[in-house]
Amino acid sequence: MPKSNKKVLFFAHYYPPLGGAAVQRAAKFVKYLPAFGYEVTVVATVISAGSKYAPALDGGLQKDVDGTKTYTVKLNSFDRLLRLLFDNKLMRFLSAGKSHGWASAATRTLAEAIEAERPDVILVTVSPFQAASVTARLAKKYQVPWVLDMRDPWALDPIACYPTRWHHRRDRRAMEQACQSANAVIMNTPRSLEQLKKNFSSLPGEKLFSITNGWDGEDFAGDALTSDDGPE
Repeated sequence: MPKSNKKVLFFAHYYPPLGGAAVQRAAKFVKYLPAFGYEVTVVATVISAGSKYAPALDGGLQKDVDGTKTYTVKLNSFDRLLRLLFDNKLMRFLSAGKSHGWASAATRTLAEAIEAERPDVILVTVSPFQAASVTARLAKKYQVPWVLDMRDPWALDPIACYPTRWHHRRDRRAMEQACQSANAVIMNTPRSLEQLKKNFSSLPGEKLFSITNGWDGEDFAGDALTSDDGPE
């Protein structure tokens, strides 16, 4: 393993012990970045199992991140009040896609981690897409380069449903601004990367990349089928 000479602060909303595709991608980044010479510290949200905001638990992913220093985003009473105030049909319509309460808590925790860890780079994986704006503001404040990893194509998602065209245009602007601000942008499929370049042609191509979801061979060690496993 190469000597760790770069410090990366990895910012994820969905993180073990939760499960789901979003958590799998985050966990594998944390697991394998050290092999490329990075010392990883994590900022992640604490979401209670059974919460309407949480996917199911998946203890199998915990082993990938055990031993990694983690700062946890926890909502205080004011953050929870904000979430409560905006948790109604009218406010959800007016602020679609905004994670009120969580964003203020995430900003505090990410700033704390930046000041303590002095990372060489911040890597944020979205959604929630508001995490991109949180990271962009703090990266600018602390003069730290940042990388935007999009597990979904945000405003370019063909199956995304928006209340109005205004909401969609607003997200397109936010997406373009985030991509312009980031030092590098990662899409999770070649097709999504093509669409990003097509829709935002002003983005420098040299900072746009695609890293697809894959599978981890270590997750299947010892699980190979034998001749006795098949149908008789």
